[in-house]
Amino acid sequence: MPRVRELSAQALPDLRKHQPRTGRMLNELLTSLAYAESDEGNPEAAVALSREAIAAVTAALGSGHSETISSRSHLVHFLSRAKQADAARQLAEEVLRDARALASPDGGGALVIQAEGRYGNVLLELGEPQAALPHFNAAVELAAKIYGPKNPSRYVWFAGLAATQGRLGDFNALLVTRQRQFEVQEPGIHQARSLTNYARATLAARKVPEALERLRQAVEVTQRYDTGKGSWVLVAQSEYGAALALSGRFDEADRLLEATIPLARKSAKLDSLSTTWNAIGLSRQLQSQWAESERAFREALGNTQTSDGNQKQRAEALLGIGIARLELGQAADAESWLRQADESARKTFVGMMPLRADIEMNLGRALLAQGRNSEAMVPFAAANDYWRDFDATNRCAGLAAYWSAQGHLAAGAGKEARVELARAIDILGTSALPGDVRQARHARQVVSKL
Repeated sequence: MPRVRELSAQALPDLRKHQPRTGRMLNELLTSLAYAESDEGNPEAAVALSREAIAAVTAALGSGHSETISSRSHLVHFLSRAKQADAARQLAEEVLRDARALASPDGGGALVIQAEGRYGNVLLELGEPQAALPHFNAAVELAAKIYGPKNPSRYVWFAGLAATQGRLGDFNALLVTRQRQFEVQEPGIHQARSLTNYARATLAARKVPEALERLRQAVEVTQRYDTGKGSWVLVAQSEYGAALALSGRFDEADRLLEATIPLARKSAKLDSLSTTWNAIGLSRQLQSQWAESERAFREALGNTQTSDGNQKQRAEALLGIGIARLELGQAADAESWLRQADESARKTFVGMMPLRADIEMNLGRALLAQGRNSEAMVPFAAANDYWRDFDATNRCAGLAAYWSAQGHLAAGAGKEARVELARAIDILGTSALPGDVRQARHARQVVSKL
């Protein structure tokens, strides 16, 4: 950044003096300087520089020129970073309209790709993922049409599309997008991070066998290519540890995660430490070590904020604390933690998805433990319906069926309970996790008495 400012200070006076002849060069320099200011955390300065760049290129080329429209598209980004949402939205709409008007009859053009993606980003930041979705789809598909399906230029718009699908809870589409994003990358840091994102999404979908192998590969690839400041290696390792624990390989998981903690404390990647503590908490939880689990999840929670743009790590920590409190016999306290987890998850995920379904199921457990049987059936049904629709043979579907059955039993609905218990037995009976096996055994005992 100091070098950029030094060069700019030397060149800017002459470029400004000889406008409009120097407008194109001035636009490029001011835009580059604006990005540098934005990256340094100076969004207002970036906006001012970008506005000057637009004025310069407009004077040189006119308002309808592609370079002018592109310069205005950059301003959309800077306005978003400066939290000027309304101004960003209005300008993004105008830029997209003008880019489409300038494009060829078949709708092509790099400018349209940029405008579609930028408008999608603005809408996503405004909390309108459904409205953002068609714009990211358009950016991705038009980029494939112009540059070819394997061109890495689609990377940035795949990221926006994946974020939108995740917020909407469309995990089937999310997994497809993360896979496509990974497959367009050549070996290197972008490929490593794309694979890590793909593997993490697979684990978030609770598809453990697939996630285990993808995360193993992600650890290997990130260790090879992602070695600088802010490396994703520790996040990949932590998620791999969680997948090992979910596979019943507790000794391996615990060794890996304990070794990761001191490194995560020093990491420049902000979610490394919370991800690692959440994975440790999960491993302890799956081994029924409730007090140790709660301590780890509280450590994770302490490394998150209510203002975090992505609330996944915070919601997972709150969920873990809630489960621990429930297992330690504190159902009312557990309910409070679980409702906080639900509130946190909804900030990021507007649609039902695996994490939210897990929260619903455990909230039902907390209500049932307090004798609030009719209230418990609402979250039980939400979780059970979700898993039957999304992945009916998943371990989480078995857990949802088991606890839905407990709700039915409390209501005296033996017939409905039998159906859900049968599903739970089929799914959990072959699990590698001791807790699942115990629940399957209990389910068989209950069925034999119905």
